[in-house]
Amino acid sequence: MGLLLWLLVLCPACTILPKILILDDPLSQEEHLTLAMIYENEGKLDLAIREYELAPSIPFAAYALGNVYFLQGDYKKAETQYRRAIRMDGLPEAYSNLSFLLVTQGKDLEDAYEYALKAVEEAIKRDLDDNLIRNFKANLNLAETALIYRNKGYEH
Repeated sequence: MGLLLWLLVLCPACTILPKILILDDPLSQEEHLTLAMIYENEGKLDLAIREYELAPSIPFAAYALGNVYFLQGDYKKAETQYRRAIRMDGLPEAYSNLSFLLVTQGKDLEDAYEYALKAVEEAIKRDLDDNLIRNFKANLNLAETALIYRNKGYEH
């Protein structure tokens, strides 16, 4: 017993401990997405980010990752993820949130208006829920109002 303790404590290089290597991720991308949404709902944003990143081919994961970055105030990363979701699938939600992000920052207001308009058009084309379409239209009105105020010389 004493010799074993001595080997473990004083001679760690002498002991052979098994190592476990995971070569394949046991979770699918869809399962990572689900886990990420749970973490996000629990306010565990760092864990949510990690899980969203493990679902790179799911457009909704890019959109949701953009939302987390937006919540954290990392607008550059949020914009990157919204644009990624748009490139992947043209998600109306990503168009709408990208528009809102730009209006929030008071930049590229013409683009913000076009993205909000695209969100509404895509939502109608995809026959999405009427409440969602109403939200997109409200965002379109916000982008239009910001553009009008900017053109009249008001600061953001």
